[in-house]
Amino acid sequence: MTRPTRRLLTIIESMPVFKKVAEGTTWDRSTQRKFEEELGKTHVKSAGKVREDSGGNRTWAASSAIFGLWYKDNGKVVLTAAAKPVLKGHEEAVKQIRHQLLRFQWPNRTQEHRSQKMDEGFRIFPYRFLFKLLLDPEIRFLTTSEIALFVLQTKTESEFSRVKKEILLYRGKKKHDRKKLSERRQLVEWHKKFRPSESGDSKYTTEKHLKYITDLANTFMNHMEFFSEIIFEKEDEQSEKSIRLEKNEIGKIRKMVDHYDAIFPLSPLYKFEEVKWFIENYGNRYDRTKASRKTAKPRTKPEQELEALKRASLQIMVASPSLPDQEIISKMQKMTGMNKNKIKKIITANPKEFDWNQTKMSAFSKEYLKVATDGSKNREFEEMTREIFRGMGFPTDKITETLQSGNQLTIDGFVQHGKKSGIIDAKSGKQYSLSNSQVGIMKDYISTFKNYRHNGTDFSAEFFAYVFGKRFRNASNFNRIIKQSGLDGSIISANELLKLKQAFDSKKISKDKIWRLFRKNGEISSYDY
Repeated sequence: MTRPTRRLLTIIESMPVFKKVAEGTTWDRSTQRKFEEELGKTHVKSAGKVREDSGGNRTWAASSAIFGLWYKDNGKVVLTAAAKPVLKGHEEAVKQIRHQLLRFQWPNRTQEHRSQKMDEGFRIFPYRFLFKLLLDPEIRFLTTSEIALFVLQTKTESEFSRVKKEILLYRGKKKHDRKKLSERRQLVEWHKKFRPSESGDSKYTTEKHLKYITDLANTFMNHMEFFSEIIFEKEDEQSEKSIRLEKNEIGKIRKMVDHYDAIFPLSPLYKFEEVKWFIENYGNRYDRTKASRKTAKPRTKPEQELEALKRASLQIMVASPSLPDQEIISKMQKMTGMNKNKIKKIITANPKEFDWNQTKMSAFSKEYLKVATDGSKNREFEEMTREIFRGMGFPTDKITETLQSGNQLTIDGFVQHGKKSGIIDAKSGKQYSLSNSQVGIMKDYISTFKNYRHNGTDFSAEFFAYVFGKRFRNASNFNRIIKQSGLDGSIISANELLKLKQAFDSKKISKDKIWRLFRKNGEISSYDY
């Protein structure tokens, strides 16, 4: 999260300025610069020289976007319904920000930048999870280090028991040795594995990771100041900050959390639905449960129908690129509720929007190559990679295994062929460099999944493989994994994986030969078949 989000009051203070400067305009460097100038004039932030790179004003604007107060529609700034109470300030604004915190979820569509992307395994309301820990009679309070070490990596509420156990064990150890978090290097090193986007960077030291997780933990704690039911405690300057609930407010908070769980479940993320639909739903007023989409220019019914069919068409083509036209239309009918005759009329009237010519590259292939090199769409790349293996006749699942230590290992693809298996690690981006730490992670995968029982069947792993976006670096580390693990391995680019699928579809290569290719102990290309 960005620095101004650490003190949410700044969002309330800056929103009137943001509305005045940005609403309805194109969000570009000029608007960003003007926003920062106006913030300085109103003393919301320090006045002074405006940064040439517009970095500061981008960050200030991003803070309100993260919590669903505005979005870009065709490049123009649109304020959501949630922005209105915030603009009023005072009690209305506080109620709205509390509402945004309680509805804030991972995954979401308000954090689209690659630096903000979350692992696809996250399915959680982080602030509600904090409250649930505070409501537990054995936990009762949380310190900065406890949030940093045990809460930040929590992906789902099903991990509650594990997190609770780890916190209580940590407290017992801390009581015994009285060490500060900065003195627990081994523990911080272990935690560093949970930030894969930085783990391969030699400049990302343990000290930097400690600062990162401590800052983020403090961010969450500071956000809790919007709940008057929270008490902040710190015995002295050397002590850790902690938070707990007012005793006489526990019942009220329990009801509040139960209410939000019942009324506001996780909002699904559809890959091809416009970002604004998610944000308008999230960016709703605290006193409403359904989004009103009147913030944007009203669309005619034919326009709405066309957009709905385009979204449905793209989803179908990506998931099942080889379907006959009639089956596509049948699926579109189920997804949109329109009758087939109307669908056919709209398709006939808009031929360019529904080009299903099988001689051209499929929608799936286009999208796959796009996300493969994007670097910020890891979840999409992993799922589409699994879909390709499934399309070649290999059942492929994402699997998370909880170890005896309580730590979790997640593999992107557990590929099955009879009672044999393969371990797939999908890495999007224009370049992937296999670092020493990533070698350790793959070795952990292999030791855990080499002989593994899945869905009632015992599998024996025969290979591991990296599927990468465009370029792969550090082949020496790849060879090191093969030597140290005793397992065959392979690497293959996204483009070559598509070629392999096309060769399979045209019956130029069999499943068994594909399986043998992945035991090549080198890079797979179309020259191999």
